[in-house]
Amino acid sequence: LIGPSPTLEMEIYVDKSFCNGCANCISQCTMGVFKMDGDQAFVDNEYICVGCFKCQSFCPTNAIQPRIVMRVS
Repeated sequence: LIGPSPTLEMEIYVDKSFCNGCANCISQCTMGVFKMDGDQAFVDNEYICVGCFKCQSFCPTNAIQPRIVMRVS
């Protein structure tokens, strides 16, 4: 009997209290994960993220918090 299969997934969170609307995350993300809502970035589709972490590297205010999580289903 084989148990549940773990999978690795990306979770990305934009802390709006830190986001200054610079849009670096949008210009650096090659997958199109982020979009703007007025002067705030938001995650449009985290499921297409490839985990390069460029968004986090280029965010001047550390508003982007990506992480890899293991899920067991």
